Amino acid sequence: MKINLPNKITFNGRRENWQNYENFCDFFEQKDSVTLLRESLSPDFKAGEGFSSRVYSICGNDTFMLKVDKFEDSPLKKISLKPEKDYFPEFNLGQKIASLNEFASVIIRQNGLPCGIKHFENKKYQQVTKADLPDFIDYLRKVSEFPQESYDDFEKEIKTIHKRLHMFDFVNSQNVLFEEKTKSFNIVDIIKRKTTRFLNCDLVMPMALLDFQNYSRFLLLADEEQKMQIFELSKRIIEKSHQAYYGQNRFSQHLMIDFYANFIGIKNGRELTDEFFKMKKIIKSISAKI
Repeated sequence: MKINLPNKITFNGRRENWQNYENFCDFFEQKDSVTLLRESLSPDFKAGEGFSSRVYSICGNDTFMLKVDKFEDSPLKKISLKPEKDYFPEFNLGQKIASLNEFASVIIRQNGLPCGIKHFENKKYQQVTKADLPDFIDYLRKVSEFPQESYDDFEKEIKTIHKRLHMFDFVNSQNVLFEEKTKSFNIVDIIKRKTTRFLNCDLVMPMALLDFQNYSRFLLLADEEQKMQIFELSKRIIEKSHQAYYGQNRFSQHLMIDFYANFIGIKNGRELTDEFFKMKKIIKSISAKI
């Protein structure tokens, strides 16, 4: 079945008036809606994947998407539509607007492509290869050419999310989409937290946009010319990120390392992990070229 894409593009978190629970109810009340939802659980409709969930386009609906538990064999075996509390009624952050059961929910469609080029598969990142380098460099070039306004809007959204006690996993670059047509960054998969203390947007943006999980792998595979391309494009992205936060270009590798260490819980008496040392090496490799 052909997917009808929306005529209007969501610009950097702006919410359209049809992206609401009532609109999905109109779709759900159609006699074939349950069949369409179950037919959506097909590789042809798969739009993305995270640590514990998969997201699918919905057959016959271009406003919402289906998010299911990737470890549940039959996530739509039973369906009972219930509304979810919407903490961002004026924003499209790919948030839940309804649940279908404990394993499946309905989220607002966001537009764009995931940052980076390869993402989660079976709890692990797919192995990148030397053949992927041109695509990664091309991705970095596109994002680095986004205007400063795009980065400024991204920074405002991150702050708004934190102020309303939500977070998104920016270490997983798939949680940020980049839309070339509108030159926008679109956040997805936000989660509710009791407290949030990570307001460091100057760190969140580059970590998400540079696809840090794959960044070190690409540096190992790149030749000298490709490394210089990656560093130069990384520098532009970091400078625009810091311009959005500070009003001036700035880079502090020590602040970034300390922030990352606290984020993944490897300080405060806990033993440092291999992941910390890998991240420290990546950050230093970038800062040495800036």
